[in-house]
Amino acid sequence: MPGIAVFGGTTEGRIIAEALCGMNLQLHICVATEYGASLLPQAENIHVYSGRMDEQEMEAFLLEWGIEYCVDATHPYAVEVTKNIAVSCERVKVPYIRILRKEGEISNGAGHGGDEQTAERRMKSEASKKSGQPQIVFAADVAEAAEYLCGTTGKIFITTGSKELEKYQVISDYRTRCVARVLPTLSVMEKCKELGFEGRNIIGMQGPFSEELNRCMLRQTDAQWLVTKNSGSAGGYIEKCEAALSLGVNILVVGRPVEVTKNGMDVKAAIEFLKSRGTNGKRSEALHRTIYLVAMGPGSDRLLTQEAAEVLEQADVLIGAKRILEIWPKYIAKPYFIGYKAEDIMCYLQEHPEYVNIALCYSGDIGFYSGAKGIRELLEEKNLIDSINADKGKTQTNWDVHVISGISSVVYFLNRIGVAWDEVELLSCHGQEIDLIPVLREKKKVCALLGKGSDVTAICRQLLDCKMDEIRMTVGECLSYPEERIVVGNPGQLLGQEFNKLSLILLEDCS
Repeated sequence: MPGIAVFGGTTEGRIIAEALCGMNLQLHICVATEYGASLLPQAENIHVYSGRMDEQEMEAFLLEWGIEYCVDATHPYAVEVTKNIAVSCERVKVPYIRILRKEGEISNGAGHGGDEQTAERRMKSEASKKSGQPQIVFAADVAEAAEYLCGTTGKIFITTGSKELEKYQVISDYRTRCVARVLPTLSVMEKCKELGFEGRNIIGMQGPFSEELNRCMLRQTDAQWLVTKNSGSAGGYIEKCEAALSLGVNILVVGRPVEVTKNGMDVKAAIEFLKSRGTNGKRSEALHRTIYLVAMGPGSDRLLTQEAAEVLEQADVLIGAKRILEIWPKYIAKPYFIGYKAEDIMCYLQEHPEYVNIALCYSGDIGFYSGAKGIRELLEEKNLIDSINADKGKTQTNWDVHVISGISSVVYFLNRIGVAWDEVELLSCHGQEIDLIPVLREKKKVCALLGKGSDVTAICRQLLDCKMDEIRMTVGECLSYPEERIVVGNPGQLLGQEFNKLSLILLEDCS
């Protein structure tokens, strides 16, 4: 049975593992940390090893397990590791395949930081500085980036990882200026503390992150500079940069090392090649399954669209949060699954192949801070490895996705109180903490979905602390239900009043 080695606890490494699990080959996956190992699928043909290796250890590993092909799916910036893997493969005569990740391109055209373009980009940076627009500056490496930041002012949001975090210590006031976002592992947290990054200066989270979440973090930290690597779409590079540009935050891009290899493939091509090594010659017909992303409206079944009702009627199974499914009175008569996390939903669907027409139900409309985005991204990833079950004796699945639009609770609320929704800044505090005050000062009108961590009383106290006691506040509670309530007042008047945790609020600065 062919033996394949895969180096890399990256998105690409995980995609390859998922695509090849259960196939007629042995997959030996090497990751640096136990955390990376925990993200990989479990199967009889998948063997996971955690811990860093030097060249000699890599050579011994390739020989011990009779590896026929070695796949380098490490991070584009892991230059030394890539060099060691390539050299080890050459010495033990194992064919080497490098997974190439496409660079991200943001609206201002920021790609890689190769030397041939550095001068031109520096000139563009100076031009943007003079015009008052956010700067996009390129550095060859983290050390050069930190040196450049020594001559700047303002808070710095660092997203280049923990490996070279000590290089930012050259910034004289780094303890107060710099905030580092790193992986939330114990060893990383301990390293950050030793370097003087702790408390408000450290954010431990697993990415990649959405543009909106990046925007929230940049606002919360009052960042004037974002430091990032061009890690491509898989690493969330575009979302970081677009968030920064939308807030007028300067961007410092650490240039990606130029990869020169004749054995490079993108992840899809590599999967197809490796599948051909383990095929048993059998292909099964594809199973086509249709997923409807159904927007259920604000909450009342009266506001459920006719199209949504027809899809719910015809679906084999309904999936969503209990309060969302209850919008459609007939849901209890159908098979249903209570869940909202994308990974849980996919596990359920894989366990129930008998359901072909599936309705995933979401509140409001799926285009506004909806969990539908996560499931769409996961389905796109599944279709990227479109023959994940082919050649394994299992049925291949093709996922067809259809969107059923609905009425957003925000639009319903603003229409009820006679405010044009294109005049306000729309935000959501569901599952995240957002400081509404800076946004209100800038935009004058802010409408937000409240969540468990952000209630009306807390907002009133914050407004009063900021001497903004004349702000007009409109709160919408239980919208579209018989118990709907809309209350208007200033912070002093609404302070202490009880409202549903999932209310909406409109803040208007009429000064």
